[in-house]
Amino acid sequence: MPKFYLISFLIFIFTILFADDSLVIEAFTNGDLQQAELLLQDEDITKNNLELWRQLGFAYKENGETEKAISGYQKVFSFNNNDYDALLALARLYFHNQQFELSRQYFRKILTIDSTDVEAFLGLARMEKSRENFSESIIYYNSALKYLPEHFPALFELANVYIYSDNLQNAINTYHRILEIDNTWSEAWSGIGKMYWWQDKPFLALGNYKKAIELDPENKEIIQEFKNIKNAVNWNISAKYFGQSEIEENYQIDSFNQQYSISKRVTDILSLNINSFLQYAQKDETDFITEKYYDTTFLKSNLKITLKNEINFTIGGSISDSVFTIIEGGWQFKTNWKNLKVTNNINLGNEYFYHWERVRRSYIQEDLIINWQKMDFNCGYQFGKVEDNTISILSQNGNSSVSSYNSFLNYNFRFNYQVLKSPIIEIGSNYRFIDYQYESSLYYTPIDRKILGLSGSLYYPYKCVYFYLGSGVNFDNYRELETGLDAEFGVDLRGLSLSVSFSNFKNQYYESKSLSFIIGGNF
Repeated sequence: MPKFYLISFLIFIFTILFADDSLVIEAFTNGDLQQAELLLQDEDITKNNLELWRQLGFAYKENGETEKAISGYQKVFSFNNNDYDALLALARLYFHNQQFELSRQYFRKILTIDSTDVEAFLGLARMEKSRENFSESIIYYNSALKYLPEHFPALFELANVYIYSDNLQNAINTYHRILEIDNTWSEAWSGIGKMYWWQDKPFLALGNYKKAIELDPENKEIIQEFKNIKNAVNWNISAKYFGQSEIEENYQIDSFNQQYSISKRVTDILSLNINSFLQYAQKDETDFITEKYYDTTFLKSNLKITLKNEINFTIGGSISDSVFTIIEGGWQFKTNWKNLKVTNNINLGNEYFYHWERVRRSYIQEDLIINWQKMDFNCGYQFGKVEDNTISILSQNGNSSVSSYNSFLNYNFRFNYQVLKSPIIEIGSNYRFIDYQYESSLYYTPIDRKILGLSGSLYYPYKCVYFYLGSGVNFDNYRELETGLDAEFGVDLRGLSLSVSFSNFKNQYYESKSLSFIIGGNF
């Protein structure tokens, strides 16, 4: 009997001590988290019961109720401020809420307890990446990889941070680290290929994409990227046929023109382009008609020195006129920072710019192009001299014609803003200044002409077809009005493009109309 009474007494005591815990557990089992939390408020019964509070915090986290999950884990932390699970959970939950300072405090608290904790380093790395503090993120990723060098998710994330910080070479190096551990990662091979493509090294890119496709032949994204790069190094051939009519006060020129272009990326650093222009024209000048056949062909080579720097050289000649039509050399610089893109071109050369009167000029030209979000800003200048030819000068006896050089200066500013994305609608303004030292009867020689204008354009692509319409109106300092209109309709059919375009320009002294047909594609 004494044993029976002892067992009954112990059962009674156990029921008193753990009855409420049983109710809490039952509430968890039934998914009633609010009831469980309410029962846990009775600290006399559940005092210091870390595991039940931990279970409540975890349940709320799984249920997507972040604030309540934080409250649960904060209770665990209040009982034991070195509890690893609570510290890590709170750091991640505050990160999820974008409460970065609180998140950082808990991640760093973990590192004061264990300076080698990989999860804390990764948490800090991901937090700094989300805040675009890429240099700090890189430090934390490398700290984590120091203790766990084969953590593939961290390696891929580190490569992405290098990409975000525009450090493509270190991204390539990180992908190579992955492949040194396991060379069957197709994502790493394609990642290297993409970095080389972004560095404008398509042939190196293709080699890496081929290895990625060998490992993952069903990956449609990798296959499509490979095709896009391959198209960029194929032969690009185009032909343009257009009729043009130019009318001035004393003459009219009607011409039929053919223009052929072949371009090819030869290596990662060298591109070649051959252009040929053929023209048959009739010039009607005071009822006297002159016929002329004219041709010119030029070769342009582009040599990429670095990712941002490129030099080019162009040479061309005409068989019909037995002259060099162009000799030009130039340098291009490109850079970008986030949404800001800057391109600067400097060229100097000598060109045969008006074949009707066999006139040529030497020049220096620079163009600066700035793109930022929906805005484009272009400015440029050109100065030089037209070579020894007939000019008109003012003397004591009035105007007289002599043969001499004619210096000139042109500069321009243009601003465009995209007001609509689909269809693409842009509006813009422009300013031009054109000035020659002397007048000439052989070619257009405005003196101190300032032109201010407004323009607008619409571009609408739909599946494989597109339509473009652009127009502008300009006024100069002599109160002369000039207008322009351009329209084009085209279709792209699996690498082959066809288009028809019309252009019209008119002012008080000159009018030009043209109708064109263009065909081209990659082969």
